[in-house]
Amino acid sequence: MISKHLKTLGFHEFVPFDTKYVGKFYKIKNDFISGTYWFYKKNDFILDIQDLQIKKDYVSSTNYSVVDSSFYVSTYFKQANGDCLSPYVPMTNNSLLTHVATKNSTYNTILHGGFPYLAIGLKFDAKSLSNSRFDISFKDYQEFEKIFLQYNDKTTKNIKMISDQILNLDKSLPGVDLILDGKIMEWIGVSISSYYDNLSAKSLLTKDDILAIEKATNYIDNHYMLDINQGLLEKITLLSGTKLKKCFKIKTGLTITEYVQRKRIDMGEIILASTDLNVKNVAESVGYSSHSRFSELYKKYKGVSPSKVKFNNEI
Repeated sequence: MISKHLKTLGFHEFVPFDTKYVGKFYKIKNDFISGTYWFYKKNDFILDIQDLQIKKDYVSSTNYSVVDSSFYVSTYFKQANGDCLSPYVPMTNNSLLTHVATKNSTYNTILHGGFPYLAIGLKFDAKSLSNSRFDISFKDYQEFEKIFLQYNDKTTKNIKMISDQILNLDKSLPGVDLILDGKIMEWIGVSISSYYDNLSAKSLLTKDDILAIEKATNYIDNHYMLDINQGLLEKITLLSGTKLKKCFKIKTGLTITEYVQRKRIDMGEIILASTDLNVKNVAESVGYSSHSRFSELYKKYKGVSPSKVKFNNEI
């Protein structure tokens, strides 16, 4: 299925100089993208690396009409500048994106020209997981989706470490397939542990606590460009300062300050890509009087300066 899909996208299989390499290699070169795609298949688990240079804005559409069952797709973006369009999620440097592909669903993405794209991914279905050493079975698709679509900063950091190890691993080493099998299990183990850690933490929250934090996040989502202080959120949620901070961290995995920053930077990214506003004006539109502070946080969360993003969008 993968080989056929790659060929429809314009990739061609090639054999590297060292034929001892495990996995399969494909390459592509056209007006929009150039680079390589590598994948390693073990039973029903697929590990892959996409190492591409995006020359012009490139829209990709993957239709899962040929799949027999839902499967999990987890991708760590070491370098990326683009968007997942269904549903909308920004694709940025050092970020983790997961989704569950169902039969006849379509996955649409756009990668922006002028940027490198380096992504490490893992794909598998619920059945293959129940047959693995984890021996986990699922009552239904919703349970499978619930476990593997929940992740936080800690999960992303752990997946980053595993991805870097996979990326830097010499694929021609004797016994490298056993190492890769271990990395696949590590990746799954991190995802499962994250779910149960979140579940355990959230069990500490009452229904009223959850509703209160949802009021806070809804307010931030709609007023992120304003000066949002903790005192105001305490009045909205009817929680004390200490309890508000504790419950907010448990529910979202972020502090209030981090949540506001991420919201502002995510909106700033959209404005940068879709308008002619300069960085200073974008910074002001999302709530920063200092464009240098906006640039500092943008680089922190997106891995690239907003001025560089603006320059590439104008080419």
